[in-house]
Amino acid sequence: MRTRWSIPPDDGNLLLSLRHQSWVLKIDYQNGNGAGDVIWKLGYQGDFTLSSDLDSDWFYAQHDANFANPNTAGSFRLAMFDDGDYRPIGPTGTPCAGYVAPLCYSTAAIFQVNEDARTASRFWSFTSPYSWWGGSARVLPNSNVFVDETTPADLNLTGARIVEVTQSPNPAIIWQMEIDGQNSYRTINLPSLYPGVQW
Repeated sequence: MRTRWSIPPDDGNLLLSLRHQSWVLKIDYQNGNGAGDVIWKLGYQGDFTLSSDLDSDWFYAQHDANFANPNTAGSFRLAMFDDGDYRPIGPTGTPCAGYVAPLCYSTAAIFQVNEDARTASRFWSFTSPYSWWGGSARVLPNSNVFVDETTPADLNLTGARIVEVTQSPNPAIIWQMEIDGQNSYRTINLPSLYPGVQW
């Protein structure tokens, strides 16, 4: 089981992403003084109501859940790469299993989360070809989104695609890099190798 955790600075609790459960958990940590209880579960069949009421709008087998704005408690945004494994598809809700275009797909997603009201919505999405594992989505300082697709099905299972896209209703690709013969599990954006210098 792959997990990713972080400590939100606003309340000192832990945020834990469980890919195979398709959940992001908040755990009572309180900077080491908490009881370790699960405060809430975000995701399909968790503790939150999704504004669209469509099960397919949740994230499935997500990677790299991370905060997309400075606020990390109350009302905040979470970015992630939503692989889409077992996403319910079609009118019967049959889970996506294996590459079935165009029904199986992945997204770079930003969710607006209100932990007090226990509500969530897809704030922004960039739909991409189905990628059955890996990936990341990070909001850049210019508000564009840096996306790593580990295994996009339109390339091959041993390739990867890295893109920067605008965070707009119809995302535009700023630049794109395709990698052949190598998966890219977690590609990150480095503004520079030199302190105080960005390009």
